[in-house]
Amino acid sequence: MGRKKQRRTKVRREAKVSFFEDRKRRWAILALILVLAASIRIIHLRADPPANISASRALWTDEAFKNYNVRNKVLFGHWRVSEENDYRRNLWKKPVVMLLRYPFLKVIGVGFAQARLVSVLLSLLTLVILFFWAKKFLGYTTSILGLAFLGLNYNYFVFSRVGTYEQLYILLIVLTGFFLHLGRKSQIYYFLAGIALYLLYSIKLTGLFLFGVVGLYWLYLLWVRGNKEVGKWLRNLGLFVGGLVISGIGFKVLYYIMQPPIKGGRTVPEALTFFFPRGLGEFFKTTLSVAQLTNFFRDTPIISICFAFGLMLMVTEFFTHPKDNKRDELFFFLWAVLGLGALSVFQYRPPRLYVFLAPPVSLLGAYFLSWLIESKGKISPIQRIHKIPLVINFLIFSFLVYNLIYFALLWMIKSQGRGASRSLIRFISSPHKIMLVTGIIAGTIFYLWMREKPVIQGRRWAKGIAIVAIFLVVALQLKNYSHWVTNRSYTLFSSAKEIAQLLKGKGDAIVAGPWAPTLLFEDKAHVAIPFYGNKKVNTNADLFEKFKVTHLALEEDNGWDYLFIKRSYPEIWKKAKRLSAFNIGGRYRIDLMEVDPGSVEEYKGRIAAMQTELAQSDSAFAQNDPERYIRRAEIFQKNFKFDKAVEMYKTALNLSPSNVDLYNRIAYLCYNMQLWEETRKFLRQGLKIDPNNPTLRKNLKVLGNRR
Repeated sequence: MGRKKQRRTKVRREAKVSFFEDRKRRWAILALILVLAASIRIIHLRADPPANISASRALWTDEAFKNYNVRNKVLFGHWRVSEENDYRRNLWKKPVVMLLRYPFLKVIGVGFAQARLVSVLLSLLTLVILFFWAKKFLGYTTSILGLAFLGLNYNYFVFSRVGTYEQLYILLIVLTGFFLHLGRKSQIYYFLAGIALYLLYSIKLTGLFLFGVVGLYWLYLLWVRGNKEVGKWLRNLGLFVGGLVISGIGFKVLYYIMQPPIKGGRTVPEALTFFFPRGLGEFFKTTLSVAQLTNFFRDTPIISICFAFGLMLMVTEFFTHPKDNKRDELFFFLWAVLGLGALSVFQYRPPRLYVFLAPPVSLLGAYFLSWLIESKGKISPIQRIHKIPLVINFLIFSFLVYNLIYFALLWMIKSQGRGASRSLIRFISSPHKIMLVTGIIAGTIFYLWMREKPVIQGRRWAKGIAIVAIFLVVALQLKNYSHWVTNRSYTLFSSAKEIAQLLKGKGDAIVAGPWAPTLLFEDKAHVAIPFYGNKKVNTNADLFEKFKVTHLALEEDNGWDYLFIKRSYPEIWKKAKRLSAFNIGGRYRIDLMEVDPGSVEEYKGRIAAMQTELAQSDSAFAQNDPERYIRRAEIFQKNFKFDKAVEMYKTALNLSPSNVDLYNRIAYLCYNMQLWEETRKFLRQGLKIDPNNPTLRKNLKVLGNRR
């Protein structure tokens, strides 16, 4: 009897461990997860994004901006509004994205729901590919749990139903890794992996981190295979590099086919200057303020903690059996670690930049929980092995403790409101102090963990903890989702529909302004001309000289928008009539103003007078006289043509490079155009000539750390 009972117990235990091994049950659960993930994304597709997910207005405006050129092509038959091109930054940087979106939106039309549907489909495709890839090396338990966590991840959910590029970006990361995995079966997949990697870089500059991931991945393959298979390794690497190179060439050809060579958008050096800190001191300060997981802790705290332990577990297993060809595990580990490393040094870190971390966070969190469920005996992610993994695990654990402390401090300050103590605010503003406390706490816990017996022992306790954690993860995500559904609004869609009705019958209406593409996204007949604040709009032409603008869409709380119009076009501003006001998301008030045609003619008359004055000024000075160009710059500046005034001052500076006053004049104009880096550059160049110049020093101090 005893043996039969023991045998039945053994069979029962094996059945429990292999819950996901049953094919029918597995596919039923997979289908249920995908249906749930698709449902929460498609339902209320026209609703506003959650107001608490980001403080940036990009979440509200970028959908229309990212699809601006596609809208032009679908509705008007050309990518650009004019040959000179009013807004070509997206087309210039991302022609591949434009071509991928165009046929889809050509069929189903242009609008918020249509653009978001593209992102929804891409996110669902990412979930499916990720599952079939992860199950090959992490097993069914981890892959199904990871699929559920990612499908319900609130941050991932929000940005998977916004019509921007984040989902295509994540899909290309997954495809790069998946193609490298499939390279074991057919070498052509290495070539496809190279193509996917280049497309990733062509979409977002932050995709550079994946070059580091893939580089270490290939070095690991060389180390695992040894000297005997160097030739095969080189052939596979050659195919991968070939995919990169051919994609790069194809990208350039496509770029020239879609549009002529132009200047616009950020170059790679300019973008690196914008994103990365200036100087060693600022670098360390930015790196120490590494609590970029705050969004994950706020919305997915349990899975984020499990993610940290999953990283530690993966390090332990990797160094225990280093040559077991854990190439896929290494890819996910490096995706998480190098991705976090890249974000830690970025000066500019809006929530949308974190979203690409959702897949490794979800899968590695599921990896740890499934390990708890299926483990036998004692549970301790930190084992007595080689010193290298111990050091790595300590750093990971310290990172977890740092974020927990940071999140706790934020919660304390928020709960206290305006009554929060100044000492607490000063403490959270000092990353080095938090790091010191982190080191003490993490070091103590780590030492005791290594010295004492593990707290958790036995499968039952471990399994119970894992089940509770899984329940909490799902419950918290559904709570966030239900809160958004209950409090959802449709201000973007309703405002766009209302403007479409206001402009109905006005076939020649052209709306200009920073919110124009967003507010005309549901309009099928009228042109939108975007511009930002009082920065220059076009390369060689003026807004009202180039386009027959009939309406303006200006944000009331954004002074730059009003200042730009009021100062540059005083005649037009005085006679502009406010037609309606729109409240977007309870945060942004947008005024729709009708332009008086007579005021435009007055403005053009002033410009004609300016041209006459320029001609008279030129006749008074020699061609190589700096005063000729200074005078021209002053005339342009007087008429608020700041971009042209800067060009003239630069020409005068080339003829008279020691004129310190010119550096200050150029800096002043750049400051008024919000070109912060250009402002800083000319102020510093002027100080090299005259280090004690009080005006330059004062203006540099006023500029501060603006980027």
